[in-house]
Amino acid sequence: MNRRILAIVIAVLLAVVGTTAVLIYVNNADARALEGKEPVPVLVAEEAIPAGTAAEAAKSLLRAENMPAESVPSDVLGSIDASLENLVTSAPLAPGQLLTRSMLVERSAQESIALPKGKLAVTIPVEAGSQGEDQLSSGLQVAVFDTFTVEQGTGPGFIPSGEKLTFKKGNNHATRLLLPKVEVIDVVAEKPRNEESSASSFGKYLVTVAVSQREAEKLIHALNTGTVSLAQVNDDSKVKSGVGIDNRNLFNKGG
Repeated sequence: MNRRILAIVIAVLLAVVGTTAVLIYVNNADARALEGKEPVPVLVAEEAIPAGTAAEAAKSLLRAENMPAESVPSDVLGSIDASLENLVTSAPLAPGQLLTRSMLVERSAQESIALPKGKLAVTIPVEAGSQGEDQLSSGLQVAVFDTFTVEQGTGPGFIPSGEKLTFKKGNNHATRLLLPKVEVIDVVAEKPRNEESSASSFGKYLVTVAVSQREAEKLIHALNTGTVSLAQVNDDSKVKSGVGIDNRNLFNKGG
């Protein structure tokens, strides 16, 4: 009997030790992931957040995490303060998607969007000159391109590494066509970086496009892992998917 009790006690102790070891390993793994990198607080959607949701109401649908600064967008939000609470989401947020400042707009801007039936609205932050809002307006068709860090050892047909676009020695980068044609349904100008700068200075525009669910998935993924650019197209434009361009073949002949 004593041997049986001793065996049970030993089994329990081993289980406790094993569980503790797993917890220590997980905590150390999280620490190693951030080791040598500047951690920044971010807000991540725990569940789907519809377009037009007030930032204050979205707080309960978001969780706070720490991520390496180099792997997240520059305008990622780590908290929602009083100055943002009355703003609304310009487009739906998918579970796991980071919340950025460019995704929050005045309610009047969000309500002005005329969304085609069966489509989703996704908002893209775009750097543009002083005429950017005139060049991009509702009703125009645009092609969407993604610039990303290339997975090592791939090509032709460059594959994203999955990490946020970073420019450092040894990294290869590529640009590929992501979506050949989508409709612009709204353009909102944000304040320029320097309010005292001249009219020719660059500022940021929030361009909202109408897309299918599959297109939205591609676009949201590209926004979180690379840099998205737009090119205006019309019915005569020749746009087709290809292997893309990387640092090594940028200046090759042809194309």
